[in-house]
Amino acid sequence: SERGSTFYGAAVKVQSVADIRRAYKKVVMLDPSATHVMAAFKYKSPQGRIMCDYVDDGEHGGSWHVMQNILDGNYIGVACFVVRHYGGTHLGVRRFNHINTAASSALYKLYNR
Repeated sequence: SERGSTFYGAAVKVQSVADIRRAYKKVVMLDPSATHVMAAFKYKSPQGRIMCDYVDDGEHGGSWHVMQNILDGNYIGVACFVVRHYGGTHLGVRRFNHINTAASSALYKLYNR
């Protein structure tokens, strides 16, 4: 949390776009008051291709940082979401520190239980 904004992450193992959509809907359903839900994913398609993408949801540049955590950890078969509740004060580039922390924490918890 910083200046009224709060950030947290969630990560799930996925194998398809359908899995990613289900996970995204669950995150949004569990926290409908979230201002932004940044998402990034990487998985292997049935044809063997690596599929990855990310979505900012209005938090310009935020989901790229979520994706960087997936790429840096060399994770495959995962979707990671970072939720932000905007507190009314712009944080500038400091918000990326919070996004990175939330994403790395969620991925760590998923893979190190």
